[in-house]
Amino acid sequence: MYAQRYNAAGAPQGSEIQVNTYTTNIQHTPDIAIDNSGNFVITWAGNGADDESGIYVRRFDATGAGVDAQEIRVNSATEYTESNPSIAMDSNGNFVVAWQSANRLGDGYSDIYARRFSQNGTARDVADVPVNTYTTQAQSFPDIATNALGDFVVTWDSLQPDSSYDIYARRFDDSANSWAQVAETRINAYTMGNQSQPSITQNAQGDYVIAWSGLGPAGGMNNIYARRFDSSDVAQEAQEFSPQAPSESTMLKPGVGMSGNGDFVLVWTPGTKTGGVQVKARRYHSDGSPH
Repeated sequence: MYAQRYNAAGAPQGSEIQVNTYTTNIQHTPDIAIDNSGNFVITWAGNGADDESGIYVRRFDATGAGVDAQEIRVNSATEYTESNPSIAMDSNGNFVVAWQSANRLGDGYSDIYARRFSQNGTARDVADVPVNTYTTQAQSFPDIATNALGDFVVTWDSLQPDSSYDIYARRFDDSANSWAQVAETRINAYTMGNQSQPSITQNAQGDYVIAWSGLGPAGGMNNIYARRFDSSDVAQEAQEFSPQAPSESTMLKPGVGMSGNGDFVLVWTPGTKTGGVQVKARRYHSDGSPH
C-alpha cells in the first residue's frame, strides 16, 4: 500500500509513502480517514505475519511520518476471512473501522463488523462488534462515516428473503457502554431488483447522504441513486433520486462527499455503448437540489 499527500492547491507534498511494513503477502482495498490536524489513518485488508486474513491500520502524522512502527490488526477474531474495510475518523483523531467477515456465524455468508480505536491506536472495544442484526443471508460492502463527536453510521448491501439486495444502514453513538442508537434501516425505497455498492458521507452535525448503484424508479439499467437523511435518521426524500436520466449503460461505483453546510457531490462510473469508461460528478445544495 502506498500513499501520497497533497496540499489544498493539489500540489504533491513529499514523496510516496509505503504504508504497510509487512510485505510478504498481498495487501489490498485501502481506505483512509483524516482529522482536523491533518493526521491520517489508512486501513486495508491482507494477510499478515501470522498468515491470517485480516484488517489492518497504520497511523501517520500530518507530515506523513508513520506514528506506528508497524501495522495494527483491527479484527480480534483471526480464524475468518476479512475484507472490504472502511474507516472514519472524528475531529479528535479517534477512529472506527467497519469490514466484511465471511462465515463467522457458520452459515457460509458474510456479516458486517466494526471496532473503535482511540487516537493513540488503542482498541476501545474488547472484541469485534456485529453491525447487522439480520444475519440470514449475505451482508457485504460496508461504508462508514462519522460526525464531529464520533457518532457514526454504517451502510452495507444486504441479501434479503426475496433473493435481491437492498441497502441498509445503522447509526451508532460513541458511548463506551452502548453502541447502537437505532435498528438497521432500509435506505432504498424502491425494492425491485438489486441495490449495491453503497457509499456514505456525513457532516459534523450528523446529517448524511447515502449513494448506491441499482435498479430504481428512473427505470433503465443499473443507475446511481442517493437519499438524504437528517441526524435523527429521517429520510428527506420520499424516494431515492438519480443524478442523471435512465441510460442504456450500467452506472457503477458511486462515491459521495459532503461539506460542512450539507452541500454534497455525487461521483460515479458510467459505462458506454462502445465499452469505454468515464467518471462523472454532480453537485447538490444541502436541500438536495442540483447546482
